[in-house]
Amino acid sequence: MNNYSSTGLVAPAPSTPMAIRGWPPSPGKVRLKMLDSEVSLRQNAGSLGAVIGTLRAGDEADVVGTQKAEGRKWVAVALSDGRRGFIAGDTRTQVFKNVILKSARTNVFAKPGDPSTIIREMVQGERFMILGTVNATPSPAMLQQNSSATASAWAQIRDANGQQGYIDGKVKILQEGAGRKWGGGGGGRSSTSEMITGAIICGIGIAVTIGTYVAASNGGGGVYFVAWGAIVFGAIRCVRGLIRMFT
Repeated sequence: MNNYSSTGLVAPAPSTPMAIRGWPPSPGKVRLKMLDSEVSLRQNAGSLGAVIGTLRAGDEADVVGTQKAEGRKWVAVALSDGRRGFIAGDTRTQVFKNVILKSARTNVFAKPGDPSTIIREMVQGERFMILGTVNATPSPAMLQQNSSATASAWAQIRDANGQQGYIDGKVKILQEGAGRKWGGGGGGRSSTSEMITGAIICGIGIAVTIGTYVAASNGGGGVYFVAWGAIVFGAIRCVRGLIRMFT
């Protein structure tokens, strides 16, 4: 399992949670799908914590933090009905990625590689989860459109309404919690930092130019400096950071 920041959460009074399969994505949260046949959900971290329910293979839960107890990691999770508890850190799970669509739009299909099974269209900015990827051979309908089409990767997704389908694996996305890193490109904090640094350098160059010009003018004439180097270098870094953010 991945590491998450500790919250020291304590679950509410014992009850039997009902995990929902097909639960829509939770913005900013990591979703886990249970792979073990039975997973004890405990009220507190540790093997002595009261068991308040059992998650089955296929059940899902959002990660809300981690806590150490008895020398082991315990993962604090939230269920679809809002109840919380802890599961052992060595529980076998599948991680679902929460992402945001960067491409202007993309179609969602009921079957991968089959353009005749369009369910809906997603537009830029929509949040959804990636459940997994598959390689699919072109359907007869696709081969009619493009006779040279070959097998390609498709992502199985679940949208904000809980509807599942497939999208082209080449679609550009932003992974939540990874700054503004679009798909496999650059960006994120590094692009923002580069823009800020460039703006500061450019601003210093402009300030030096104005300051020395004013001083020379007030002194009845003299030498002043045009800090072209700082102005141009700063402007280039600022523009480069802006381009990296959106490409």
